[in-house]
This record gives sequence, structure tokens and C-alpha cells, in this order.
Amino acid sequence: MKKLYGVVAPIITPVKENGEIDYASLKNLSLNLIERGCDGLYVCGTTGGVAYFDKEERKRILETVWEAAKGKALVYAQTGGTILRDTLELTRHALELGVDGLGLLTPTYFKLRDEELENYYTTVAKSVPADVPIYLYAIPDFAGNDLSLPLVTKLAEKCENIVGIKYSSGDYERICRFKQIRDGKFSVLVSSPAVAHSAFSIGCDGIISGACILFTEEVKALYNAYRDGDVEKVVRLQRDMYRWLAHSWPDEMAKCTAFACHEGVISTDAMRAPLMQLNREEKESFLKVMEEYKNNLSEGYGRV
Repeated sequence: MKKLYGVVAPIITPVKENGEIDYASLKNLSLNLIERGCDGLYVCGTTGGVAYFDKEERKRILETVWEAAKGKALVYAQTGGTILRDTLELTRHALELGVDGLGLLTPTYFKLRDEELENYYTTVAKSVPADVPIYLYAIPDFAGNDLSLPLVTKLAEKCENIVGIKYSSGDYERICRFKQIRDGKFSVLVSSPAVAHSAFSIGCDGIISGACILFTEEVKALYNAYRDGDVEKVVRLQRDMYRWLAHSWPDEMAKCTAFACHEGVISTDAMRAPLMQLNREEKESFLKVMEEYKNNLSEGYGRV
């Protein structure tokens, strides 16, 4: 069972100017992120624009990333969504490919009771072999549903293959409580390097964030410092990075896309409608910040 760890990029889904998926750029981006130091790729998550790609497109997106990355980095397929039947189909497809594990976003739109969320997750978890690792995924500000501590605890007790959670929220107390599940063996990944020091100090396993696309080498340096037990360096790197993270919001997905295009990794900075790319002023301002950032990296924190 291959659990998530380290620096995991929630890979964006490049599209052409006409809005169709650019599979050649997607393959190139997958390889680029691995070369820059990502330990894993998380496919069809929020940063991947999952809400705007249909079921068949999601299958081909995963196939493209898996073909490029298998054996080089962990590949997790985010198969969750609003329609349970589609989630089960996408999950079967991911298992047929042989991906390393699954992420499961909460259903969206309707506010669901814990009992309804429990049924959703249990149904999916019981549909796959017990040795397939599943990470719950909650991003309540976007998806509208949250995962409570009692619910996550219950799911971990009922389903041995639910091994962890990607929790995209600022509720640090809840993150601490999640980490105590299964006597501290429950895997927890956070969504921002801004909380890395605090998260790592309680045993969190890594970061899944758009920052892992923008600042791959820098987040990797932070993780390596934590792994090596260099607390002073972790604090310094996080402090230096925090000055720049604020510039990745709002419009993080569009900024990740603009940056990848600027670096020559993908062919255009187009977005799938109704999302919009950065306008000229926004793009110039953001790319200027990125250049300034790269020129002001701390010692031991630069690109390699």
C-alpha cells in the first residue's frame, strides 16, 4: 500500500484555446513536475478543474498522467464527485489502470448529513480491494460539505483502506485531531506550505497544494528540511515562502496555468470555460512577482 507523502502536485489540466484538453501539454507537465521533485501527482482535484470536465474526459486525463508518471512518482486519482454512480465508474477505471491510490472529494451542492456522507464513502471503499489506499478529501469552502472528526473517525474504523485525508481548511485543531486517529497512524496532508511547520510538528505526512506547482523545488526543500530534522531551516524556509504565497491567491488555478505556460511547459494559458485566464495586466504583475521571488530565494532554498 503506497500512502501519499512529501510534495504532491494537484496537477492542472491544460486546455487549448478552443477549450479542448491539451493532452500533449498534460504529459509534458507531468514529467516536468516529477523532474522538479514532486513525490506524487494528484489527478482531477480542485486545482485540476475537476468540476468542468466530464466523466470520459476525466478518464483520459488520468490515463495520460498515469502513462507519463507510473514508476516515477505516486499517482493518485481523485474520483469523487456529486454522482455516486459516476464515482464508482471512475474508481473502477482507476483501478484497472493500476494507479497507486484514490482521493475522494465530498459530494457537492446539497448540504449532506454525516449519515449520508458515511454511506457515500463506505459504498466506494467497500467496492475496492482492502489494499487500495483511499484518502478522504474535504474542501468545504468550495464543495460545500465538510468532514467532521466523528465521521472521519468512524470511517477509519469501518474501512481499513481509508488510510488518510487531504484536508483543505484552516481548522488546525481539527487537523491535529485527525492525526490522532488510529493512534497517530492516520495519514494527513495539508493544503498549504504556510502551515507546514505546524503540520509537520504533529506528524502530518505532506502537502497537496497549487504551491507545489508554482514553487515545487522550494516546497521540496522545506519538506526535506523537516525530514532531516532541521527545525530551524523549516521555520526559515516557511517564513521566506510566506511572503510570496499570498500572491498565488486568488485565481490560483489560472496563475499555475500562466506560470507553466510562461516556463514553456504547456502550450497556452487558456482555461476551460467558464473559468477565465489572467488578463494581460494580471499576468504581467504575477509573473513579475514570480521572477522577483526566484531572484530572492534564501540560501539553500533555490532551484536546483
